[in-house]
Amino acid sequence: MNTTWTQFKTIADTRILDILMLSDDGTYHLFASEPGISMRCNIDRNPTDATDLDEFEADYLSKCNPVRKDHDASGRPLARKAIATAGFAMQWLSFNLIAGKYDSLECYHADNTTPVAGFTYKIKDANGDIITSAANEADAVKTVIIYQPQYDIELIGARFRQREVPTTEIHAYMEINPEENIGSEFEMVLGGHDLRFFEERAPVGVDGRAPKLMVHDPVYNTNMMEWYFYHPTGTSHDIMIELEYYRS
Repeated sequence: MNTTWTQFKTIADTRILDILMLSDDGTYHLFASEPGISMRCNIDRNPTDATDLDEFEADYLSKCNPVRKDHDASGRPLARKAIATAGFAMQWLSFNLIAGKYDSLECYHADNTTPVAGFTYKIKDANGDIITSAANEADAVKTVIIYQPQYDIELIGARFRQREVPTTEIHAYMEINPEENIGSEFEMVLGGHDLRFFEERAPVGVDGRAPKLMVHDPVYNTNMMEWYFYHPTGTSHDIMIELEYYRS
């Protein structure tokens, strides 16, 4: 649509639109668009009343024809657009465990000594009771890992590795916001995968393609993740899990 300068600048400012401009000896030809709207405006460069011209040249002319947002200043395409919340930092977290073994979870800070906060690890017997000592770990049939970061995250994906291929069935599950937590509804991410079909040490990934915001909420557990493995008694199976996310 054709507009006056007042209409054009108002919409462009409100919608934060880039202004494209062509000029000839007598006119500035302006264009701006977004899905659902396209507008044009001409400004006389030799007007009787120079109010619009003066405002455009003082406040807008230098901002016209910007470099494309998906290219850098030299015109080269960017490999990846910014996709995380402003101020969030990239985090690549990994933790190790031995399924079926008591107190086997390892996840440390850079000093390789201080445990990362937010983890709960437990093994359970066939009755669903938590095993509380290594003396009874041979009775374990389920290994559970819960991780709830103490900050907001934007989850990208996760990867799983195992030291060797098991000879008996071990089934893996992953849930976000697990249903065992009060006031929450679970979302299954990984369901019932038989680890005998995964190669040893080879990464198996779950990629969300784009970050998913998970706000830290200690009541509704909206950024809580749970992994659990069903396995025979006497199992001792080395596993590493990697998480990729942005954090506040």
